[in-house]
Amino acid sequence: MWTGCARRPERATPPTGADPTGGDSSGAAPTGADPVPLTAPSDITAPSVVAPSGATEPTAREEDIGERAAWWSSGGAADGWERDIDALYPAAPGAELTSELLAASGLAKAAFTEAAFTEAELPEGGPPEDAAVGGTYDPEPRPGGRGTDTAPGADGSAGDPEPDVSPNGSLDRRIHAALVAPVRHLLDSGGRRWRPRLMTAVIEALGGDGVRFGTLLAACELLHTGSLMIDDIQDRAPLRRGRRTAHTVYGTAATITAGTAAYFCLDRAIRRTLPPDPRLRTAVYEIYLTALRAAHAGQALDLQGHHEEMDLAVERGDVRPLLRMLALTHRLKSGAPVRALFETAAVVGGATAGQRAALGALGEAVGMAYQITDDVADLRGVANEEGETKRVAEDLHNAKVTFPLAYAVTRLPGPEAAALWERLRGGPDARAVRRIARTIEACGALDRCEQRAAGLVEEAWAAVAEELPATAAARRLRHLADATVRRPRAG
Repeated sequence: MWTGCARRPERATPPTGADPTGGDSSGAAPTGADPVPLTAPSDITAPSVVAPSGATEPTAREEDIGERAAWWSSGGAADGWERDIDALYPAAPGAELTSELLAASGLAKAAFTEAAFTEAELPEGGPPEDAAVGGTYDPEPRPGGRGTDTAPGADGSAGDPEPDVSPNGSLDRRIHAALVAPVRHLLDSGGRRWRPRLMTAVIEALGGDGVRFGTLLAACELLHTGSLMIDDIQDRAPLRRGRRTAHTVYGTAATITAGTAAYFCLDRAIRRTLPPDPRLRTAVYEIYLTALRAAHAGQALDLQGHHEEMDLAVERGDVRPLLRMLALTHRLKSGAPVRALFETAAVVGGATAGQRAALGALGEAVGMAYQITDDVADLRGVANEEGETKRVAEDLHNAKVTFPLAYAVTRLPGPEAAALWERLRGGPDARAVRRIARTIEACGALDRCEQRAAGLVEEAWAAVAEELPATAAARRLRHLADATVRRPRAG
């Protein structure tokens, strides 16, 4: 039986040297470190799926054609994950979103039923006899009290009308303003969107049609968006993608709530995207939750900082514990989430166990490598045509220990490295930060970071090449992985 997702025609291979993401992928790199993989349980594999009409693969037996066949022939996900972001998190309030996010409509109805009122809260006389048990109950207006249609003004007179909290009224707008608007603020600021593009490339390298999984890809991008919002709060970052960060616009508390809520749209995406197969859906859930746990562990290590290891490196000249701790933090915080994206794409694409393992390792390598080169970009500055999109050398301003700083310690004379670290820990001003950044680059630390990042992807790809057929789609995946890590940052 044909396994996997619907096939799509092969597209032309990009010309040699061309970068489908707009960057330059030329140049060789030495082999990097080989990270130990972080995986979700792999004993659940993708189910057999019936090919849609017109596919060239063998047709399934009649007894296998059932629920899944009907689902696949219906088209599955919408035509494009970018439009599916608007479906999951619309730019304007939507009743379906509000209802699905928190079952807000049901909660609102319950709050105004007779059963929701305690005896002390019931207005004098209780609810009217003809009040519907399952409906809303609006007591007669009393000045300044609950249930009035006006709110008292400062002088005791009636003020503006109270917000309509009925399920079909302003509740939808209020939930949207609290949970969606902060996320849309960052989504609408742009970004490279390389994660869903690489997921699509993985599915297509397995012979599938990534378009069918648009809503699932959108949910994964929303998870990343929420994590950036929380990260900006913890880093006290003023800019992201050239705009004010969400917490500087909506406040810290509201941004924490909205950013965290973005983690929980996966179930809606699964219902809209995957066939009703419990094993397949369970596999995706396990991959997703494994990544969330790993990412939070990595963030915890990142927030603690690596000052103890940095002190040891400066005092004794032994940088190995520092490099190991940085690698572990990057694997957990950045590598594990991208591994999850690649494994999810592999599972829904019908990958074998070997393909899933190799693709997962590639995703982890891309995530780690991207974080390393992102730390490099932080020192050099990130800008687009409108100017800087984030504060230059943000990590140095925060005395954050990163791979560029660690590699600088291995290259600078001991006294100079100690003086640099002491200056950072003391809270340098902008001029001192610029001087330190120039020192780090001049000693070759940034070049070493880029070499290591490229080497991670190079080594991981070698295992993938043994598992995937040498098709144009596989070459696109390789090219996109390289370009993602090498391309200069623009926001």
